Amino acid sequence: MEKLYKDRIIKFSMLTDQEILDARQLLQDAVNPLYFFDDDTDGLNSFLVLRKKFGRGIGIPIKTSPELDVSYASNVDEIQPDLVVILDKPLVAKEFFERVKVPIMWVDHHPIIAVKNIHYFNPRVHDEKDARPTTYQCYLIAGEESWESLLGCIGDWYLPDFYNDFLKKYPDLLKPATDVGEVIYGTRFGELTRIFMFLLKGKPDEIRKNISTLLKIQTPYEILDEATPAGKYLAKRIEKPMKEYKELLDKAIKEATDENLLVYIYPGSKNSYTGELANELFYRFPKKLIIVGREKNGEIKMSLRSNLLKLPTIIEKALVGIKGYGGGHDQASGGCVSQEDFERFIKNIKDEITNKI
Repeated sequence: MEKLYKDRIIKFSMLTDQEILDARQLLQDAVNPLYFFDDDTDGLNSFLVLRKKFGRGIGIPIKTSPELDVSYASNVDEIQPDLVVILDKPLVAKEFFERVKVPIMWVDHHPIIAVKNIHYFNPRVHDEKDARPTTYQCYLIAGEESWESLLGCIGDWYLPDFYNDFLKKYPDLLKPATDVGEVIYGTRFGELTRIFMFLLKGKPDEIRKNISTLLKIQTPYEILDEATPAGKYLAKRIEKPMKEYKELLDKAIKEATDENLLVYIYPGSKNSYTGELANELFYRFPKKLIIVGREKNGEIKMSLRSNLLKLPTIIEKALVGIKGYGGGHDQASGGCVSQEDFERFIKNIKDEITNKI
C-alpha cells in the first residue's frame, strides 16, 4: 500500500489519518498527561517529540524490562494525571491497566497486544511488517519534523524518509547514507544516540534532571559543541558513562575470534550498556551473532543482535529447559537467564546456529 503524506509517498501502511488525528486530539485535550517511556533512544525521543509539541506533561523512563509493571501505578496515584501515555513498551502488566482509572494512550511498534478500553496506536495493526520506531509514529502525531524525531529513528536503527531534509539542514553533522550504521558510527549526529542513552544512566534524580534539561535543548549543537549552559551540563553528565562504555567496548572487541558467535559478559557493578555494546559490536562484526550480557543478582541480562538469523526463534529454542525469558525483533532481541544455566543456554545457541551463519 502506498500513501501520500506531507508530499511523500509512504510505501506501506502506517497509522491511519484518523488515528493520527485521534492521538493528536487526546494530547491537545490533556491538561496533565503522564508519560511512561522505554529507557532507550527511541522511547526517550518519542517523549521529547510529543512533550515539546504539546507543551505539557511529566515523563518517567521505565527501567523494568521489557514490561511496564504494576509498580508504576503508584506514579499515577501520586501525580493524578488526566491521561497516561505509554511509549515504546512491548508489554504492559494486566494489573497496571486494572489499577489505572484514567484514559490510557499506548503508542508502540512491537508485536500487537490486544487490550480493551484503551487508545492503542500501532502501525502493525494495519501491516504486521510495519515496525517503524515509536518515534516515527510520534512524528506523525506531532505533525512536524524535528531533530529529535530523526534521532529516535536513527537510534532504533531506522533511516526515515525525512532523513534528507535534515541532511540539508545539518550537512556538517550528517552525510549521505543508505545504511543507518553509517550514520550512528560515522557522523557527529550519530554520537547523540549514545549520548542520549548515557543520559538515562544513573540515579533517578539525576535522570530526571537530565530529562528536564533535554526539554530546554533546541538544537543538537548545544550538546555536541557545548554551546549553551544546558548543553554543557549534559556533556558533563555523560563523561563518566562514556569512559566506562569505551573500556567495556575495548574488552568486548578483544573477545572476538574466528567463530560466528561473539559472547561478552561483564559484571553488574557497571552500568547497563548491553544494548549499546551489542549495537556497536553488531556494526563492527556484521557476520557474527552478538550476545552481550551483564551479571546481576544471579542472572545474566542480555542483548542479542544478528544480521543473518531470526533471533526470537533461535532464543525460544535455546530456552527450552532453561530458567529465563527472551524475545524481540528479528535482528535485535533481549533475554535473561539464570547464571547457572548460562553455559547451557550458550551451548543451545551454538547448536541452533550451526550451519546457519
